[in-house]
Amino acid sequence: MLYQEPIAQGSGSCGNSTTAGEALAAWGDGRNTVVDYSTTGALAAVQLQGTVVSSMTLTLVASSVPAGFAAPATFTINTDEPAFPVGEQSFAPLTFSPTTQDQDCVTKGVSSANISGAIGIGNAM
Repeated sequence: MLYQEPIAQGSGSCGNSTTAGEALAAWGDGRNTVVDYSTTGALAAVQLQGTVVSSMTLTLVASSVPAGFAAPATFTINTDEPAFPVGEQSFAPLTFSPTTQDQDCVTKGVSSANISGAIGIGNAM
């Protein structure tokens, strides 16, 4: 069975954009960190701000359930990595680039993009 993470929502243009969603960090030791985030962007610069939250609810992909079988409609993943407790802040300066060269933000719209950068979790001192 497959479960789908919540889909981020967003709007804007190449000159100004906003998004909001949830992200999951699945660590190598089997622990997880869930971050509720929002972004604001202008041109190629994107600023992410977020907060570690207690859990994320995934939704069942109905087509992944074999005929004659049943599965729960949702599955919850809890934040359980003690190094990044609930309430910690997340931040990142990111860069945006269209996934193909023919999407240039001027003559053609961008239907998908790469977002690159490192995201930090913790309180700045």
